Amino acid sequence: MMGRIEGMTDRMTLRRRIAAVLLYVVCSANVCVAQTAAGKPASKPTPSIQTKLAAIVGQFESSKTGGPAGVSVREISTGKSLYAYRATEAFIPASNQKLLGAIFWLEKKSHEGTFQTEVYRRGDELLIVGDFDPLLGDPYAAKREKKSVYAEVDAWGAAAKEAGMTKISRVLVMNRLGGVYPPTWLDRYKPHDYGAPVASASFYYNCYGVTFVKTASGKLVPDVTPTSGRFIRVVDQVKTGSRHVFSIRGENDESVLTVRGTAKVAGGDVLLSPCKNPRIRLARVVAGRLDKAGLKVAAVGEVAEADAEKTEWTKLATTTRSGATVLKESLQHSFNLAAECVVLNAGGGTFAASAKAMTTTLTTTFKLKPGALTVADGSGLSRENAVTPEAMTTVLSGATTRCYWELLCGAMAKSGESGTLKKRMTDIAGRIVAKTGYINGVSCLSGYLLDKPGGKPIYSFSILTRDIRSGADAKKFQDSLCRQLLTHLDAK
Repeated sequence: MMGRIEGMTDRMTLRRRIAAVLLYVVCSANVCVAQTAAGKPASKPTPSIQTKLAAIVGQFESSKTGGPAGVSVREISTGKSLYAYRATEAFIPASNQKLLGAIFWLEKKSHEGTFQTEVYRRGDELLIVGDFDPLLGDPYAAKREKKSVYAEVDAWGAAAKEAGMTKISRVLVMNRLGGVYPPTWLDRYKPHDYGAPVASASFYYNCYGVTFVKTASGKLVPDVTPTSGRFIRVVDQVKTGSRHVFSIRGENDESVLTVRGTAKVAGGDVLLSPCKNPRIRLARVVAGRLDKAGLKVAAVGEVAEADAEKTEWTKLATTTRSGATVLKESLQHSFNLAAECVVLNAGGGTFAASAKAMTTTLTTTFKLKPGALTVADGSGLSRENAVTPEAMTTVLSGATTRCYWELLCGAMAKSGESGTLKKRMTDIAGRIVAKTGYINGVSCLSGYLLDKPGGKPIYSFSILTRDIRSGADAKKFQDSLCRQLLTHLDAK
């Protein structure tokens, strides 16, 4: 009996053990199933793209050299916002204003628009009528194409001779603009080449270019461009010395140009210094070239648009510049004069009228919110321009559906490849097409992220900052946001 009971006990013990093992296996399996469904407890959920972008923004704003940032990222195919931070706050756009100005010009002129300078005669008078071409006498284009900066002006002289003119009593330039500076520009900008005066008829960036050549006696003398024979006299007050420091000062009528200071070496980079009256300066340059061609000129001057009825004049020549060429100078190379001329050409020829037209056109066309855009100039040098990041991406996204999109994209700088982005984001070359922007305390970057180099735009973005202490750190911040967005895009 005892043996049977002991045997039964052993069997019961064995059954309990088997049951326990089965229970453990079942429970373990349930735990595994639960872990698989819920994810591994030890791993954290993958942060969203919004969380990653917010972390980069937060780090920048809290840094010693950062400042408030406004960011808007919009998916172009849907129009929906991917990320927004301070997106409805107004920021100074700096040179991102050039991007808005370019889109304004394209809305008004389309992708086939041009900039023209026309030359007329009335008896023995010559009249130059400009339409805000900023690149007449472009020194960099002349060097690149191995041409004279005077080539286009000399063609006017040839046209005058062909028309039978033997002498010219006056060379006149029409004054369509009035003043030469946007009203909100600070005076401290004006002595610098980036603050050169604006005119409907410009030449050589409305600057003088100065370098030095060494004479046979060893003296360094200034080599000034443009020159104009007897119509612009250069006074050399430069001494050879141990320092290379000099200044250029012209008279109000551009008849005399004085170069003062000390020169150390011949050659080197050309110093650009703004002229004072670009209209009269152009008249003097043209007169000098006509003189050289054998057409003696008696006098130069300027004339108001209302005082020069074109019906009295016969057209001799037209110089045409493509819109694509001018926009490329404005957007890729951030050329302020080109940007101002772009807006003036599209907006009616005065600073006030053009600012109003640009505001109305962009606000109406792209259905911007009231107060989202304030226009004070075309280049972004004015601190009275304002735009929200949301408005910027709204305009940029809308531009991709227009007939001019390819022209706009081709005129912009590309990461690691061209313009002001040539040395930035080289690891993602060609994927970012954008406009940079900087004035004191402000750094901006707005544009597009492409699916591949030369591909289609997937996101429009705008990164605007203010009160920053380091432009270099702001650029790193902008580049980090772009890289994060592309990582997200390529992982989709």
